[in-house]
Amino acid sequence: MSEKLTSRIQGGISTVTTWDSNPTLLAKIRTSLPFPLLTSTTTPPNKYTRPDDATYHQQHPDLLLLKRLTLHFQKTMTWVNNPPCTQCHSPDTQFTSTRGPLTPEERTGGASRVEVYACPHCGFGETTFPRYNDPEMLYETKRGRCGEYANLFGCYCRAVGFMTRYVSDFTDHVWVEVFVAGGGGFFGGGGGVG
Repeated sequence: MSEKLTSRIQGGISTVTTWDSNPTLLAKIRTSLPFPLLTSTTTPPNKYTRPDDATYHQQHPDLLLLKRLTLHFQKTMTWVNNPPCTQCHSPDTQFTSTRGPLTPEERTGGASRVEVYACPHCGFGETTFPRYNDPEMLYETKRGRCGEYANLFGCYCRAVGFMTRYVSDFTDHVWVEVFVAGGGGFFGGGGGVG
C-alpha cells in the first residue's frame, strides 16, 4: 500500500476516533442545538415543500432530523476560501505559502498546516489560516472548507446519536455520510458549500 493511501486512511481513522473521545464537546454541541426545532414533526411550507412531505417525514423522523441538523450546521459555519486581512479586513488576500504549525494555538488545534496570505491593499503579508483538525477548535472557530466542515459535522452527528462515517477521496475532498435507520441507508450530510 502506498504511503499516501496509508496516510489518508490513518488520518480518517484518527478523525473519527476524535469525535467519540471528547464527551464534554459532544455535550456542549447537544446543549447548543435547538432540539425543539430540529425534532418538530411539522414542516413549515416553503417553495420546496411537496404534498407528501408531512407523511414522509412522519415515517422517517431521523431523515427529517438529519435534514434540519444539516441546515442548522450550515448556518453556523463560515466557508473560507481565503481569510480576510488581519490588518485592514480586505477580503482580497492572496495565498503566498504554506507552513507548519508554529503557535501554541495552532498546535493545540491540531493544525495540519497553516496557509499564509498577503494583502494587496495594505501590504500586510502574514494573515494566516490554520487548517485545524481538532473538533473542539473547529467548534470555537466555525470556519473552514470541506475538511473542517466534514470533521465538525461528523462530531455534531455523533452528538445526536447518528452512526456517521468519514469519507475521503483522492481529489483532496472529504465528507461525512450518516446512517438513517428506515431511511434507506447512508446519506451525505453537512456539506460544505465549495
